[in-house]
Amino acid sequence: MNDIITDIKALQQETLLNLQSSKAINTVRAYKSDFNDFGLFCAQNGFKSLPSEPKIVALYLTYLSTKNAKMSTLKRRLVSIGVIHKLKGHYLDTTVSYTHLTLPTNREV
Repeated sequence: MNDIITDIKALQQETLLNLQSSKAINTVRAYKSDFNDFGLFCAQNGFKSLPSEPKIVALYLTYLSTKNAKMSTLKRRLVSIGVIHKLKGHYLDTTVSYTHLTLPTNREV
């Protein structure tokens, strides 16, 4: 049984390394910057940023939309939060309907 657990952990590490090496440096930098902003929002409001929940991400996107963030920014932030969760070995369902419902539909990109 211990061999199986060790093998799974090794596979998880390899998967994380593959994800990290598959992204351009500037892309990783943008993901980190976006996630740092999300982390600040969470800290200021008493939420846990990692692992987070879709409803917290939805609140964050709503907050950004009240600050006149562009649709492209909201979408990128959603992707960044999901990618950082994957890189850290956490699952975050960013396809949950209320996460996407918080994205304004009538905004210019």
